[in-house]
Amino acid sequence: MEQIDYFEIEKYMDSIYAIDNIEAAGKEQLAMQIKKEYPNDSLWIIGDSMHDAQVASAIDAQCILIKDGHENVEMKYQGIVCESLLESVKEIYERNYNSKK
Repeated sequence: MEQIDYFEIEKYMDSIYAIDNIEAAGKEQLAMQIKKEYPNDSLWIIGDSMHDAQVASAIDAQCILIKDGHENVEMKYQGIVCESLLESVKEIYERNYNSKK
């Protein structure tokens, strides 16, 4: 959440959720809860591990992984990989904006 505050990203999102433990306990349950709250919305998960991609897949959400996180996801993940949190938010904005044109 520190980067979200620093870059003032929250103003570009409808809502932001995060877990507060390094073991990722409860991540999939939180994702399922969010999917229930927003069943018709386009959901995005921004993460830094293959587990984040698995959670996104479990709830049929789009996923962006940050390159320099807990894992070297660039070699493993076939989806969108960004250099930074800020770049990932820009990617989401561009994809959502361009899809509405």
